[in-house]
Amino acid sequence: MARVDEKGIIRYASAPEYIEQYESNISQGGFYVESAADWPLRQRRTFAVYIGGTDTGVRMEAEVVFSQGNRLGLQIDPASAGGQALAALAEEMRSGAVLEADGTVRYRSATAFLVDFATNIAAGGFYLNSSADWQVGETGDFKLVIGGLEQTLDFRARVVMSQGGLVGLQLEYQRDNVAAFNQFVVELRRARKQQLGRLDDSVKEKQERQAERPRVFARPLQGLAVATREPDEFASVRSHRRLAEGATVSFFDLLLSVAAARQPLKLLIESNGDRHTLWFDERGRIVAYQGPRSDLDFIDRLLEAQFIDDDTRGQLRAELGGRQDAIELALERGAIAEQQALLIFRQQLVDVLERCRARGQLRFLVDPLAAAPERAVGVEMARLLLPWLERALKALPAGAVKQMLKPVWNSCPVPVIAPPWKMEDLNPPAGEVDYLRRLDGQLSIKESLAGVDKSLRDRLIRLVLSMLSLGVYNAEGWGKLAAPPAAASKPAARPSPAAPGEDGAPAGDVDVLKKELQRLEEANLFERLGVHWSAHPNMFAVAMQELHRQYGPDSPLSRTSAEAARLCRERMKLAREALLVLQNPARRVEHRNQEVAVAIRAQSARLMEQKAEQQLNQQQPGEAVELLEMAYELDPTPECKTRLATVRRYYKT
Repeated sequence: MARVDEKGIIRYASAPEYIEQYESNISQGGFYVESAADWPLRQRRTFAVYIGGTDTGVRMEAEVVFSQGNRLGLQIDPASAGGQALAALAEEMRSGAVLEADGTVRYRSATAFLVDFATNIAAGGFYLNSSADWQVGETGDFKLVIGGLEQTLDFRARVVMSQGGLVGLQLEYQRDNVAAFNQFVVELRRARKQQLGRLDDSVKEKQERQAERPRVFARPLQGLAVATREPDEFASVRSHRRLAEGATVSFFDLLLSVAAARQPLKLLIESNGDRHTLWFDERGRIVAYQGPRSDLDFIDRLLEAQFIDDDTRGQLRAELGGRQDAIELALERGAIAEQQALLIFRQQLVDVLERCRARGQLRFLVDPLAAAPERAVGVEMARLLLPWLERALKALPAGAVKQMLKPVWNSCPVPVIAPPWKMEDLNPPAGEVDYLRRLDGQLSIKESLAGVDKSLRDRLIRLVLSMLSLGVYNAEGWGKLAAPPAAASKPAARPSPAAPGEDGAPAGDVDVLKKELQRLEEANLFERLGVHWSAHPNMFAVAMQELHRQYGPDSPLSRTSAEAARLCRERMKLAREALLVLQNPARRVEHRNQEVAVAIRAQSARLMEQKAEQQLNQQQPGEAVELLEMAYELDPTPECKTRLATVRRYYKT
């Protein structure tokens, strides 16, 4: 849903969002928008409608007919000048371009061109109506003509599709060709902003508004972020609670909390020797990222997406350096357009966030004193959530996904009336939106997927689970996830549930825990903590969190009876005592040397060194450093020490 600010500027995120709202509400004379301000009823005011990504907008007169909470209702006469301007705007956005036989690409207006540029051209190419026959694979000269503009543009493109009166063109990725096209778009947008009277707020107004807004983070804050990589991690991805100094939070919660603060700040994430830095602006967007090989990775992704050619890639890599990062450099050189930069930047962020989350434990620092760089390119957190959750759910074992799906398989999901995340902000693909519209409370998940191809079926299952996790949909049974598989230090299988004992506790569970405690009395400290003797110290906190989930005061087992609570306390006491010793490097090495033979430690160290080299070949220096650290701790040879120092120095970890 669009938002209106205190100045009366109504902002739509994209042209498709505006067209959908026009067809359902605006064409009938009504606006429904979000607003944080109070508006007096029955007063006519001047509003401006602004379409994001197109630098397009119109002014109109409307009457405030509803204002409650964060919702505002406006009424406009469709026959008025403003109503006709809104209708013309929607019609221009729906109009398609035509490719004539002489190679002229003709758009009805600048609005139609900018809409197509934001949705298609920047992401890959033109899709044009044409009555002529075009040879697929042929590269030629074309002319861009826009109604109402004197300027034209000559460019080269390759025909990639010609079927049924529809022709696809892909811009030739030659530096001068792309730079000329991008410069044409930049000048067109600059001229339209001047015509619209610069609807965007001035820098000074932004600073004044930012100074008046209460700051969530007033000083630097650090803590620990963890990811259990269990189904319960996905039970609710919507928490925006305030972070406390030294707190341990989920990685999802950390990112959402920082974005929800809506203030300029820097988030530093560190794990396994790798440092990742994200800069957020006052809108909660991620506007910059810096990490291992991040600039080179961005340029390589441009090449993979065929947004640039090999020569341009080489030139950009050669010019990298100083304060300018890869995104700024590519935009300044005219190698790509803003929409292309945004597309690749979002893909890069999804990969980075999921790679960090998969490591299980990360240290973080939120620094509100670091100013965010001024950037036109920025990624909203809502636009990251669905692809990120898709990656995270896909990484889970198949059994874990089935565990999440089982309680809701026969339930009928329904859209939440006031969801924490709006569908238009999440922006799922059009095909997935069509599927979600079928989930209206009358169709179960099982029924909705009947007859669907397996690959599509799996993707739709992850989509439904994501929507349930985000609170956009609700289904009976969601959240009632079965307990995860037992930890490796426990018996592989438990006996079937026994009848409750005299005190009300499940006798089978209590008996299993008693036997576990008896076994741990003779076990080494690593087993008591629930980790392998070769585990890196970074895994200790993750193990404690897992034990706390199973045996802590709030665990289901601990609450069943007094006897169960006592046994759970004993189990946690053993773990804490083991952690106290193993956190000390010298005592950890001494204890391991007593429990594990020299030959076994040396063999494990060699395997870790081999694994570290594989990680380096895959450009994962953080994992490599962690493996080499453990290899040196297990078998402190001079060769391993030298290799560890070299890797740390080269990758600056």
